[in-house]
Amino acid sequence: MVVGISLIAALVFSIWLTAYNAWIWVFSAVIIVWLVVLVVFAFVTTFAIGLLRPKMNANQEAAVSAFVDKVERVTDYAGTPKIIVLFKVLRDLIWPREESFILKATKDSTSLHKDFIQLSKDFDS
Repeated sequence: MVVGISLIAALVFSIWLTAYNAWIWVFSAVIIVWLVVLVVFAFVTTFAIGLLRPKMNANQEAAVSAFVDKVERVTDYAGTPKIIVLFKVLRDLIWPREESFILKATKDSTSLHKDFIQLSKDFDS
């Protein structure tokens, strides 16, 4: 929504600038082409996600949402940008491997928690 409003505002602004100088049309054409490409990309992406997304009931949607929230928190703590996590997950979807990124991350997180508890106990004694 915000992106759409920003794109429309940029388009209106570029058209308004053309009132000052005709050469602004050259720059406006570049902006307009990029805006069209971005809008088409957004529509294609939204359509593809709608086609590829499996049907889920309310319980499944809640479980997926909770899992994604936890993964986001872990990546925030680790300082990993969300786009990197997205690319790793997409890579695992396109080229499946025996141990996927999410599987490794969840295994490491649970073993890390156990290791931390053990380390805390070691230092307490």
